[in-house]
Amino acid sequence: MKHKNTGSIVVRTLLKNPWMSGMLLVVTLLVVVLNLTPPQLLRLIIDRNLIPQNRDGLWNLALFYLLVTVFIGVFDFLKSGVLVIFGQKIVKQIRMEMNGKLQRLGMQYFTKNSAAEITSRFNSDVENVNALFSEGLISMMIDCLKIVGIVISIALFSLRLGLLALLLIPLISLITRNFQRKLLIAHTQNLKQLGRVNHHISESMKNIFMIKAYSKEEYMEGLYEKRLQDNFTTIERVNFYDSCYAPIIQLIRAAVISAVVLLSSGQRSVLGISLGMVAASIDLIANLFAPVEALGMELQSIQKGISGAKRIDEFLGQSEAEEKDRQITAEAICAPESTAAFAFEGVSFSYADAEKPVLSEITLTIEPGESVTFAGRTGVGKTTLFKLIMGLEKPTQGHITLGGVDVCKIPNDQKRRLLGYVEQNFSFVEGTVAQQISLDE
Repeated sequence: MKHKNTGSIVVRTLLKNPWMSGMLLVVTLLVVVLNLTPPQLLRLIIDRNLIPQNRDGLWNLALFYLLVTVFIGVFDFLKSGVLVIFGQKIVKQIRMEMNGKLQRLGMQYFTKNSAAEITSRFNSDVENVNALFSEGLISMMIDCLKIVGIVISIALFSLRLGLLALLLIPLISLITRNFQRKLLIAHTQNLKQLGRVNHHISESMKNIFMIKAYSKEEYMEGLYEKRLQDNFTTIERVNFYDSCYAPIIQLIRAAVISAVVLLSSGQRSVLGISLGMVAASIDLIANLFAPVEALGMELQSIQKGISGAKRIDEFLGQSEAEEKDRQITAEAICAPESTAAFAFEGVSFSYADAEKPVLSEITLTIEPGESVTFAGRTGVGKTTLFKLIMGLEKPTQGHITLGGVDVCKIPNDQKRRLLGYVEQNFSFVEGTVAQQISLDE
């Protein structure tokens, strides 16, 4: 069976919804074009109407400016809406594929991976892939197109000004990336410290009787105070980087705008552009900062999304339990001419990464009508033995047969007609009492 991956699931979801894919492409292009339109309208209003004090067509331009602004909000809303719908479709499809894969995995996988680890793949990793699509790739493409459009628009006014805008991009990117890296480290440390604070509270509540019995209240308070202080220190670091970034970007923006004004003023303007072009350039340069800043966040989302996609692909690529032989039936195993006996033939079993085998070289036969009890201390393999009998685990060596048929090859629906198994702990399944017993069969 060919293993699916995250990329193929995303592509299949896009192909299943061609009209939404087309709508997303159109809306994305309209958002980019419309965001570049207001500065051009501003240039026309200043150069053709305000400076020569010509009122002809001013109201039309003003109304058009207002409509463009409204349409920017409308198409931006549509883009966000389509991305959310697409993202949820992708999340649903990925989780459906993962759930199907989960049903086909052998029990060995569950012994090697904790429930929390498996759950994190269904939750955190899938959400990261959703963010990769909705907040990462598409948003990054839009911001890149905005940056290219802004630089070209400014360069059409003045080549020198276009080069200045081009030089701004690596400067802003470097500052943004540096602050984001420091913020990420600070956030990570803060989460660790917060986890220690919460863990301390949980442990104190759990062991409150022992703490009071040994008069350790003062010691636990001191330990808790230290945990709080460490958490406070990391929060301060996060707040420091967060509060410094915005003023630095605003200062750079103000300095660049001031430079544009100075270079454009006087009788011999260095840039040689009209007043309307100056106003439009200032507007475009001010808008240049937002997509460059956003790129840093989008790259972070993309990195997290790629990491999540790799973990999902690793899960989808796990080897599955052996195919059952659909020709085997309960009637054939229990036929009068067959001996429906359990036979253990040199059965050994060890869990993954275990130093010693749990069961070693077990050979015995349980005849029909015979009652057998397995007794022993905790950890000697009694539960494991029953999992092997049920075919939930496969022996590392040897075979277990029922009526001469390997239990691992018996289809599950036929196996349930032959065997009854009661766990030590009751696992509640949502539904009626009858469904608890029969699993809705």
